[in-house]
Amino acid sequence: MSEHRAGPGTRTGLLSGEGGLAGPRALAESLDAEVEGDLDGCLAAFARGVPVAVHNPGGYVVDRFVRAGTAERVEGASWNVVISDLTGDAGLPGDVGLTGGTGDERTVRLVPRGLVLGIGASSGVAAGTASAALAGLDELLGPRPRAVRAVATVDRRAREPGLRAALREYFLARGVDGEPPLRGYAPEVLSAVPVVSPSVSARSALGTAGVAEAAALRAASEVGDGGPRLVLPKAVVSGVTLAVARIPAPASC
Repeated sequence: MSEHRAGPGTRTGLLSGEGGLAGPRALAESLDAEVEGDLDGCLAAFARGVPVAVHNPGGYVVDRFVRAGTAERVEGASWNVVISDLTGDAGLPGDVGLTGGTGDERTVRLVPRGLVLGIGASSGVAAGTASAALAGLDELLGPRPRAVRAVATVDRRAREPGLRAALREYFLARGVDGEPPLRGYAPEVLSAVPVVSPSVSARSALGTAGVAEAAALRAASEVGDGGPRLVLPKAVVSGVTLAVARIPAPASC
């Protein structure tokens, strides 16, 4: 019989009933997460002793809320809590849907604000060009990119009016309350961040091997308490470079 262990960044387990930190609402609050689904119903079932499975494909640090459980007990739980900051997260049971909502009346989705969007663009980038590139994120982040906690780039691009206008429109058009802060870093700061896909042109123009990846990773390391990792290595869309990093342990935890 296989065992799902509740170790650091556990991916699957059962909601713990031990101590004052127990319960789906406490888990949501610890992640500063937006909730989709019937949280009150899940809380009531949990209070009655109904097993609640936790699915955490992103590896958020929730170990104080989750205990180990056999595969059969996890998969047979009456309620599911899915911690998901991306659309179409892998590694979830087949009956736990994410696209277009929770997919089941006994599934609650928690959307943590644990992503940082990194952007690289040329000098004088037009708002329309940046907007076209940002629209390409919808497949990854969904129609409401609520999980984005911050946006990051090199300092001189953070002052570009076209990029700033595009970001403002991107979040406003998707119903996000409050535009995430835009962080700008000096090239020498970004040059100290190892990147997966170094850029010859970025090194020539700015003295750093990358902007989007490096800025996303640098900002994520400042915002969170754990080591960040890329969930979207750099992708060039309409001449604008995008990358997304995840913060395994948001600062609010």
